[in-house]
Amino acid sequence: MSLRQQAQQKLGEKILQQLRTDATAARISMQRGLAFAVVDEADSVLIDDAGSPLVLSFTSGEEASDAAAHRTALKLTSQLEKDVDYSIEESSGQVSLTDTGIQHIHAPEIEIPVLQLARPWTEYVQQALRAKYLFRRGIHYVVVKDEIRIVDESTGRIFEDRSWQDGLHQAIEAREGLKITAEKAAVAQVTRQRFFRLYEHLSGMTGTATGCDRELKDVYQLEVEEIPLRVPSQRQMLPTRFFETQQAKWIAIAQAAKEAHSHGRSVLIGTRSISESEFIARQLQQSQMPCDVLNGLQDSAEADIVARAGQPGAITIATNLAGRGTDILLHPDVRSAGGLHVIVAECQTSSRMDRQLIGRCARQGDPGSAQVFVSADDTLIRHFGPWLAAAMQRESNSDGEVLIDFTSQLRRIQASAERQSYASRIHMLQKDISRDSLLKKMR
Repeated sequence: MSLRQQAQQKLGEKILQQLRTDATAARISMQRGLAFAVVDEADSVLIDDAGSPLVLSFTSGEEASDAAAHRTALKLTSQLEKDVDYSIEESSGQVSLTDTGIQHIHAPEIEIPVLQLARPWTEYVQQALRAKYLFRRGIHYVVVKDEIRIVDESTGRIFEDRSWQDGLHQAIEAREGLKITAEKAAVAQVTRQRFFRLYEHLSGMTGTATGCDRELKDVYQLEVEEIPLRVPSQRQMLPTRFFETQQAKWIAIAQAAKEAHSHGRSVLIGTRSISESEFIARQLQQSQMPCDVLNGLQDSAEADIVARAGQPGAITIATNLAGRGTDILLHPDVRSAGGLHVIVAECQTSSRMDRQLIGRCARQGDPGSAQVFVSADDTLIRHFGPWLAAAMQRESNSDGEVLIDFTSQLRRIQASAERQSYASRIHMLQKDISRDSLLKKMR
């Protein structure tokens, strides 16, 4: 950006600056080229994080000039009826207004702040509906010091300097009753895919490349080579357990953690969201089982929490600890008792993320075990496999546990979700390439 501003100086300004300053002064720094990249956790960086572009932006920090429009749109959502005025596609996160809904929001009695609108009125209402029905506090974002901070769904970490685009961030601020800040103005952006393809040589490493071979080949021209294990794995995968409701699932998870804890083993419970990690922590504490929570809100204490996770009787609850590349060192007593037991409390949309979590146990020849728990209320099932939710509810017993193994159906749903994510990333890359080609022609 600095070089671009320098190139836009008035005629003769550059020569005058050279005459006024030391001619030997160094020029403005710039990259010397992108030669070679070695990417750790390659599938996380090159694929999972590639669902959003890299954006360079700035903001004034003042209240948005269209704040009243966002507040009006939020109030209006309570008057709109689902499937009559609007429809929601939870799998893609999109909201569409029907013809009836468009007429409703433009009715004469609706006081639309026309002079403040920065985009069509329908977009304000759609974003308000998305903020109200598709985004959850403690799952997609947290509120820290009266600010909305986005939660990375891949790692559970909290971003302090990121915001959603197209007015969604402001719609969520309105929903939370916070100051509605001005939108950040993007001055440059590039997709991660196109950025990494600028490197002359690109490589990486990860323990979970299986399943994304095609995308690594199609997008980055990278082949996947499997390196054999140094020592045989002693990991024991227990059968997946299915439940009618999340409540029944949480009870079963607490019982499984208590059983492993009673044998002197350490337990790692991986949850999908911050709110879920805090909920299961309360469940365990009520059963007199102390636990550590690692969910992005404790970043400064992360190393200490992970260091304790391999101690006898330790129970650690984490939001997607997978992807953090952390080794949990086992106490000798834990190793002799059977090692670390990993509980996958909710499946991710990508099976690779589940494997990353499971991979925290039985590392480098250590003993260990893992088990997956699934309920009909889980986000993956509700968004991508409602038909499976209905089947699970039909086949549950009085304790809410499903007696039929739906593992193959679960894998089909995850594969469908992965295909949708892949298509979305490819579409974003194609738009980026088209935009870049257009800019080159304009120059």
